[in-house]
Amino acid sequence: AEEERFLTTIEGGMRRFDELAPEHTTQERTIAGEDAFKLYDTYGFPIDLTEMMARERGSPVDLDGFARALAARQDHAGAIVWIQQRLAALEGGAPYGLGPFAIAPSRLLLVQVDSARDALWTMEESLRCSGVAAVIGELAGPGEAADLTATRRLNLVTEAHGALGLLLRQQPLKAASACATRWLVAGAAGS
Repeated sequence: AEEERFLTTIEGGMRRFDELAPEHTTQERTIAGEDAFKLYDTYGFPIDLTEMMARERGSPVDLDGFARALAARQDHAGAIVWIQQRLAALEGGAPYGLGPFAIAPSRLLLVQVDSARDALWTMEESLRCSGVAAVIGELAGPGEAADLTATRRLNLVTEAHGALGLLLRQQPLKAASACATRWLVAGAAGS
């Protein structure tokens, strides 16, 4: 019975994904962050799986929107710190429209810094703050400064302090990373 429910959930997710990114289309369709989050939250599709399948069909995924949706689900009392390298703002634009994610503007702190190194330092320090529920760092290009050492530091401070840490890049980085596809999945308590 549990196996059947799992397969039904996956099949439902695949049907929804097919609606969002049809296999045989000549028109590029971006998968909205809300939709990517629903695939993750409702159907159990990790964002990297959604992104990989979408890439095969020529459909980009709105990762900024996904990050906002995920951050909105964090502790509603904590702040959400969005740290953006200035060049990333030029490449991908400033964070937009938080309405559908129910993030109160009073919870959101937007920070722009000049270098990737400054963004990583600000992320690390923000993750240490007890009043912070989530930290989103956005780096320009592939974000070479977010190497194995830097991402391991972020991973350790995230684990130690319990805040959600998300690192967005405008392009994929080919080097090793301690944070690439780090998802902690656990069963919900039964009622």
